Amino acid sequence: MIKNKIDTTIEESQIVNIDYYENLKNQLTCQICFGLLSSPVMCATCETPFCTNCINQWKSKKNTCPTRCSNIFLREVPRLFKKYVRRFEDKV
Repeated sequence: MIKNKIDTTIEESQIVNIDYYENLKNQLTCQICFGLLSSPVMCATCETPFCTNCINQWKSKKNTCPTRCSNIFLREVPRLFKKYVRRFEDKV
């Protein structure tokens, strides 16, 4: 089971292509909860992706990036990146 500690749990059975996921796991993992990204956004400076809920909770306590950028400015992840995340969810 892949667990997003904030609000989402994705069972391994929901991941359609596990080999593909393993290859992209680092890019698709939130650096706060270490789960599969949920509604991803990224730091505009270091381009590290985070779950929207994770980074919003982080920002409510600190105004720095979890990876140590001095200020955190968020931007959307590229559309293709969102597409990669969706490929692992079973849309049945």
